[in-house]
Amino acid sequence: MDKFTIQSELFALNEVLPKHGFSDMILTRGINASFPFDILAKKGDEKYAIEVTRCWQYKLDPRKMALLAFFGLKLYVCFLKPNLSWFIVKELKTRTTSVFPEAWLLQAEEIPK
Repeated sequence: MDKFTIQSELFALNEVLPKHGFSDMILTRGINASFPFDILAKKGDEKYAIEVTRCWQYKLDPRKMALLAFFGLKLYVCFLKPNLSWFIVKELKTRTTSVFPEAWLLQAEEIPK
C-alpha cells in the first residue's frame, strides 16, 4: 500500500466518517491488506462497508456486490479530494456498477483548516 492510500483511509476513519454518524469502525488493513473493503462500520442499527478513494470514478466489482448482499451490508463511498480539502460521502445501491460523482460536487463538504 502506498502512503497516500493509508493517509486517505486514516483521514476518513478519524475525521470524515465520525461526523457522518459512523461508529464501531474497523480499518480492514489491520485484518488483511487484501480485504475487499477499506472500512467496516455501523451507523445506527445498520452495518456498512466503506470504500475510500481519491479517484472520481468508482467501479463496483460484481464479486463485491455478492459479498455485500451475503453479509447484509450497505455500501458507502468516501470520495476525497487529493489534497484532503473536501470530501463527499455517499451511499451507493448495490446495483450500482460505476459512479462518476461530478454532479455531486455541489454537495462536497469543505474541511476546515
